[in-house]
Amino acid sequence: MLAFIKGWLLTLVMLSTIPPFIAAAGMVAKMLSEISNQGLASYSDAGDIVEQTISSIRTVGPMIITHYR
Repeated sequence: MLAFIKGWLLTLVMLSTIPPFIAAAGMVAKMLSEISNQGLASYSDAGDIVEQTISSIRTVGPMIITHYR
C-alpha cells in the first residue's frame, strides 16, 4: 500500500498499460487456438485421403495379379 502512495505516477501508468497487454495476450491465445484447430482438421482430412488411397491399392492389387496369370 505504501508503494501505491509513494509511486502514484508509476501506479497510474501500470494501471493504464497492463489491462491492454492482458487483453492482447488473450486475443493472441484465441487466435493460436483457432489456427491449431484448423491444422488438426487438415491433418485429419489428409489421413482420411491416405487411408482411402491405401484401401484402393489393396483392392486393385489382387485384381491386377489375377489378370496377368
